[in-house]
Amino acid sequence: MDQQIGRLVSFLNSRKLYERTLLLLTSDHGESFGEHQEFKHGYFIYDTTLLVPLLIKPSRQVFKNVVIPEQVRLVDIAPTILQMLGLPKGPDMQGVGLLGLLMGKQKELQLEAYSETFYPTRFGASSLRSLRRLNAKFIEAPRPELYNLNQDPKEVTNIYTQNRSLANQLKSRLAEITNSFRDKVPQKDPQLTMSSEELEKLRALGYVGGPVQPGPSEPGSSSLPDPKDTLEIVELLSEAGRSAAIGRCPQAERQFLEVIQKAPDISAAYFLLGRCYFDEQRFIQANDTFQELVKLTPQSAEVQFYLAACEFYLKRLDKAEPGFRKVLSINPNFFHAHKYLGLIYESKGQLPQAIQEFLKVAELSPRDEEAHFRVGFLLARQSRFAEAVSHFQKVIEINPSNASAHQNLGMAYLRTNQSDLAQKEMAQACKLDPRFCTKN
Repeated sequence: MDQQIGRLVSFLNSRKLYERTLLLLTSDHGESFGEHQEFKHGYFIYDTTLLVPLLIKPSRQVFKNVVIPEQVRLVDIAPTILQMLGLPKGPDMQGVGLLGLLMGKQKELQLEAYSETFYPTRFGASSLRSLRRLNAKFIEAPRPELYNLNQDPKEVTNIYTQNRSLANQLKSRLAEITNSFRDKVPQKDPQLTMSSEELEKLRALGYVGGPVQPGPSEPGSSSLPDPKDTLEIVELLSEAGRSAAIGRCPQAERQFLEVIQKAPDISAAYFLLGRCYFDEQRFIQANDTFQELVKLTPQSAEVQFYLAACEFYLKRLDKAEPGFRKVLSINPNFFHAHKYLGLIYESKGQLPQAIQEFLKVAELSPRDEEAHFRVGFLLARQSRFAEAVSHFQKVIEINPSNASAHQNLGMAYLRTNQSDLAQKEMAQACKLDPRFCTKN
């Protein structure tokens, strides 16, 4: 980080822009190294992961070097930038400008800081919410917490039972804040489809992903365990996820099964175990695992996808096809389901339907090399060579080393009387892969 900031500052100085540039440095979260038995971040909302740096270098010398000890918030950054640039704050923008505080015109703002985490719900526990004032902090949980930050900055001693009056006051204020910013119009849950590579990168960092289970998500819900009581499961599952992400599936599988034995309602354990079986091509075991998971998350497009994919690889296409259609009924933009439907139609000789599915994949994922190749290949099979050309060209744009795409593009050029272009593409295919070299 220091090196990259150094590059930026050096560039600005070299162009004589540094003095006229507003720079602001902050972070999205802190990091825990065993405090409260948490490693990394995201599960709890203690100060060890909430407190972050905030450094501001103005675009002109409008205030002296100053350290502000008062509590400010990330939500105040955007209004502060607008204030420093002389621009108005948007009517729906949260937070307050801090320029008066920085210039010494205001002594204190007494701001309240709101925080939340829904990550514990991945492990079958309650989400958490907190309200922090300069000297006191309340955490809404099944077992609520209250801390005197003056006397106990490390949040070691929970004084909730000794000071119910202050706790209730902060809890009431927390409810007011959350209600005032609640969405006025109900929205459908967004459907997010990540690539396998993106998911594996997250798991290698210790993030445990999987389908979200339906049920109460309100912080402090008495029907869910307190996150403080599920930390052992979290650590075990996170370790198993890291093992799976670096290819140690046999070790990870034992850990996932241990999690399931200790906490049979955690969907992430089933999901990651099923993924391990799937990646090892143990499709029967994977299918059985996802069948258990679908009982917990019946409306998860991702779980339904893996069930259908298992049927596909077990060559039970009569079950796979309606399975992928069910995925698309939940999330019409789940492009992997469109791709597998295309493969099924292609295997059944239903080429127009297959082309439509692969075109949908290309629309939803424009850089999908396989989708463009299959569209081009199937169009060529129907003697629609002029239409095939653009798709083989797209494949080569995405991956210039795809020898088969060069060869097929050459053939399409040949069939459309573009012999010079055909020879060029076939020569490139031969250069990339000797199998495509013409034998005399």
